[in-house]
Amino acid sequence: MKCGPTASMFRWCGALFLVCGLLLAGCAGRLPSTAPVAGNAKALVLSRFQDFLDRECARSVDADVTLSWQALWSGATIRGMLQIQKPAMLRYTAVDPLGRPLFIIVSDGATFTAVDTIKGEGYTGPVTAPFWRKYVPEGISPQELFFWLSGGLPPGELRVDDVRLGKSSPWPWVILTAPGGLHHQVLFDPAAGRILRHVVTDPEQAILLDVTYSGTVRPKGESGCPWPEELEIKGAAIPGTIRIRFDRILSEAVLPSATFHLALPVHYPIHKIK
Repeated sequence: MKCGPTASMFRWCGALFLVCGLLLAGCAGRLPSTAPVAGNAKALVLSRFQDFLDRECARSVDADVTLSWQALWSGATIRGMLQIQKPAMLRYTAVDPLGRPLFIIVSDGATFTAVDTIKGEGYTGPVTAPFWRKYVPEGISPQELFFWLSGGLPPGELRVDDVRLGKSSPWPWVILTAPGGLHHQVLFDPAAGRILRHVVTDPEQAILLDVTYSGTVRPKGESGCPWPEELEIKGAAIPGTIRIRFDRILSEAVLPSATFHLALPVHYPIHKIK
């Protein structure tokens, strides 16, 4: 059953985006079946993968986005606007069909400010607060959101362990290990220089996060690193499938600091979260 845009659903969708559902997991699928790649073929993939990691891309984006969620018996779609900038600044606005803001949240990577125009309430606090963790799962830092959204690799000490070829795909998988025992399997297109799928598993091989990237989009008339047109997000804790679509990239210019400051209406009660 398709759900209409109720107040609670708008708030839920606003929450979903922040994480990018983001980011620890959902209706997890199975790990791909792969076989080893060796010799010159492996060396070529690793060389192209290093070029991908070394590329210089935009550090900001201003975009129109559509967020959708689909579970077995229900679903919802909501439009919004996203501004995000390295290292960890974010602004997301969910809007109604007339373009009026329903939910706004901004963060500088250390603190957040949010306003729910339906409830008429504001919220402020640190990103370590349980309130923030309702939107961004534990273990996903604000510094990682830009990379997940853009189809890159989050910063950190990732060690390349292997290159393997899937039985049902012409593209190779680059296998990496992160501190703490998490494993990253990245489906990589060496010719295009972009990630097509990114699977994160725990030491027991349970899928925590499975993100598929499709299509590309750029600001009109500009070259440079493309953004994925759509992300499909699944994993152990997401009740269904989340899709984030970049409908239009308006700009990749550096955003003014005021973008990430939200002045709360004086007549709204403000909840200071600790």
